[in-house]
Amino acid sequence: MNRSTCRWITSLLLLLAVQLSASGLREIRITQSWSASMSYPTDLALDSQGRAWVVDGLNRRLLVFSAGLETPREIALPTVGKALGIDIADDRVWLTDTAGPRLLVLDLEGHLQREITLPPDCDPVDVLATPRGVVIADNDNQRLLMLDGQDRLVRTIGNGGGKAESLVPISEAHPPECRTGNRPAEFSFPGILARIEKDFMVVDVLGGRIQVFQPDGSLSHIYGMFGADGESLFRPKGVCGCRVDGGVWITDSYTGLIHGYDDYGKRQESLALDGAPWRLEGPTAISCCGEGIWVVDCRAGKLYRSVLK
Repeated sequence: MNRSTCRWITSLLLLLAVQLSASGLREIRITQSWSASMSYPTDLALDSQGRAWVVDGLNRRLLVFSAGLETPREIALPTVGKALGIDIADDRVWLTDTAGPRLLVLDLEGHLQREITLPPDCDPVDVLATPRGVVIADNDNQRLLMLDGQDRLVRTIGNGGGKAESLVPISEAHPPECRTGNRPAEFSFPGILARIEKDFMVVDVLGGRIQVFQPDGSLSHIYGMFGADGESLFRPKGVCGCRVDGGVWITDSYTGLIHGYDDYGKRQESLALDGAPWRLEGPTAISCCGEGIWVVDCRAGKLYRSVLK
């Protein structure tokens, strides 16, 4: 790393420190943390019993963590090439396999229920089950794929996307090619998906923002923008919509911080530990259950559970 790069990073971190003092800190208490020999865990989802399911894809397994227990339950994934994203809805576990590419649906015991083949060029990094079907984040192709309850492609969201001209199974579909874009409903490498009330959110990683869509795929609103000012994000990776003000918590993997935005899109606070900003090595997925906030630190290979003070 050359000197100019070091100076730039130092300036950015100093600026962020000033902004954190301006936007406020929200103190947390860590109730439990786990490592379980995870290697770059990528995503998590909470089931109806409040257990955290973590994708430990490099080790070809899912780990199921319960608050108060030290050892997680392990579900082996010997036939999965590269598991990355996960969602749980109606006691069904949805999993993306980018090597397939395909979606897998498991029961809560880890038994395979069905498999959905995706187009060969698809790069499914995350999946979200909805009342209408599922949404897939196709990272390399800068698009979201919306499927109905019969696994048919309904709509492609992105720069060049649109409604499907005819309803065919996604395994036979040819989604439109999408290009990187920074306008609303365009993406620069879409990542983790999450729910917020009846809508769904996607992390626009290099776009430095979170885009929120209504159930039909129309854009609702946007949180954040790329940059280093008080309202900006540098490398957002995870989001969850469980703040009491109707807003969201967003992880930034570059700064290691977790920021809270209200439902108007204004940054309100950042999580803090012992009076200082809580800075993780590389936070990615985040989710909430009651008062508990679960966070995956991908670089550290850890899972944290915390509560707000």
